[in-house]
Amino acid sequence: MKKLLLLFFFLILCVPIRFQVLDLHDTKPIHVEIKGHVQSPGIYTMQKGDTIESLLELAGLYEDSDLRSINQTQILHEQDVIVILQIQLKLISINSASIEELMTLPGIGEMTALRIIEYRQMQSFQSLEDLMNVKGIGQKKFDALKGLICL
Repeated sequence: MKKLLLLFFFLILCVPIRFQVLDLHDTKPIHVEIKGHVQSPGIYTMQKGDTIESLLELAGLYEDSDLRSINQTQILHEQDVIVILQIQLKLISINSASIEELMTLPGIGEMTALRIIEYRQMQSFQSLEDLMNVKGIGQKKFDALKGLICL
């Protein structure tokens, strides 16, 4: 027992003990970057302890920004880079879609969907721009649709 006690005191006296003071109120700003499918990509100055959620609020999201793989509660660190992807939607084929599928497109109601089907029964669409040959679809409506359709 005496040997154990002597060993204990020896270790206390000979082994240096280091203490580190942690500053829990460190307010030094950090710099993080957000890019991809956000309204305002760029470098942001945030506070230590801020989360991805607070960065997303500043950068602004689109309706089709894909957050499925993003942990919004994750704490940001200096020089983090966050990339937001866009949800990939299934394209609607103007040469083979049903009336119901065509009506899921913005601005396409039952009558316009029927006109699209009538047009393709007479001749198939050779380009996306051919859609503007259908009555009721002008340049403005086509511009809204072109990223949602395929041949």
